[in-house]
Amino acid sequence: MKKGLLTLLLLLVVPFLGGCFGIFNTELVANQDQAFLTIKENFVEYLPYQKEDIPTYTLTFPGLSINSTLQRTGENEVIFSGNDDFVVSDVIAKLLAEYEAKERISYRLITEETRNETHLNRHVIQKDGTIKSEKVYLKVTDGIIENKIAYMTLENGLQLTINFRTFEGTYLEQTKRYYSWQYTESMRLILYYPLMIIKNSDHTKSILIIALPNAIINKIETRYEPSGLLEKDEYLDPSYYTYEYADYDVQTSGSKYDNSSQVVAIKAYYEQNFNGREIDGLFYYDYLGYTFKVTFQKTNFTITYVKPLN
Repeated sequence: MKKGLLTLLLLLVVPFLGGCFGIFNTELVANQDQAFLTIKENFVEYLPYQKEDIPTYTLTFPGLSINSTLQRTGENEVIFSGNDDFVVSDVIAKLLAEYEAKERISYRLITEETRNETHLNRHVIQKDGTIKSEKVYLKVTDGIIENKIAYMTLENGLQLTINFRTFEGTYLEQTKRYYSWQYTESMRLILYYPLMIIKNSDHTKSILIIALPNAIINKIETRYEPSGLLEKDEYLDPSYYTYEYADYDVQTSGSKYDNSSQVVAIKAYYEQNFNGREIDGLFYYDYLGYTFKVTFQKTNFTITYVKPLN
């Protein structure tokens, strides 16, 4: 009986291991000149917008081909793999510099480690025209390697994030900052769609995309099944659309927490991008054809659906 049970477990485990993402079998896709991110296809039919009006993002790298994994969580994610790390580093450095110049980026330090040396992968063309990947070791200038996440606030109201390992290193007598995969996971570029479930005047429900300021943690997004979001009245509850301020920490902020700078920043974000305005002491903004109200509390703020623009 024990032998039979063991055989059954092996039959179950082997297919599972064979399908584990990024460990046993990683199929690659070549992205020529650009990588396009959009909402998961299964959401499109549930959104009250024309498909061409749904906000997207395209990372451009003219003249280059950059690999990503075929396996991913959805069309809103790109996982870089099997590349010349020096090429990808330059592309990411340009992306981060773009949003730093626009002042639409923030960083979160995940971990920091001390190493005098690390490696990147470089692609070398062989005499027969094939490409070989070689490890290149770089001296870390100050001995510090940081694992970070960058949060970029796009002009279309969505948030773009990328995780990376970064350090200052020297290669071919040139010292600069490099951006690469972390030791524990691949580099992922993710476009987040913050969602809201509303009830229409005819008692039907709709899924709306809402705009959120930088580094705000969203509660409803595309990891859910759209049919499940519409099925339950639970997702109409305002608690799903109440967000802690970016600098508030329930463990450390304490009762003397001052939200004034966050309120100013959030209002400025909507005023500069989405017709944010104050009317009779209430704050509103417009996004993708709908009007929303923002209510500010001590440690968080709430977004409420108001009406269609037309």
